[in-house]
Amino acid sequence: EAKDLECYPRMEAEDQRLLETLGVSALFLPPVMALYPEGDHYAVDELLLSQDRCGAARPGHFRGVLTVVLKLLNLVQADAAYFGEKDYQQFELIQGMALALFLKTRIESVPTVREADGLAMSSRNRRLTKTQRRLAAK
Repeated sequence: EAKDLECYPRMEAEDQRLLETLGVSALFLPPVMALYPEGDHYAVDELLLSQDRCGAARPGHFRGVLTVVLKLLNLVQADAAYFGEKDYQQFELIQGMALALFLKTRIESVPTVREADGLAMSSRNRRLTKTQRRLAAK
């Protein structure tokens, strides 16, 4: 969880420029210390769906995802939040959490956006070598 957070690709300036070109007028980007002022002592744990598929190979990953998403949803109080189908297990877990915890935010999925070569768009694609990217797009 903490390692995932440390290794997660951050492209705030690039994201902000993209949002501006789309006409977005507000961006909520709290610092990590605002979300975890005393570390990560409280967490949301899902005990069934998070244990298989991607979750089987990444113990604790979805605990971190669900925890930060719950914090953000509680802070923002949006009518709806949208999650890509690229990470479908994550979408299912977030939707399930929202229902189980009676959150007012509606959780919606959006189709996967793909690069010209067919590879699903992801900030992690930047980590791939040219060979890895070519193989991943097949």
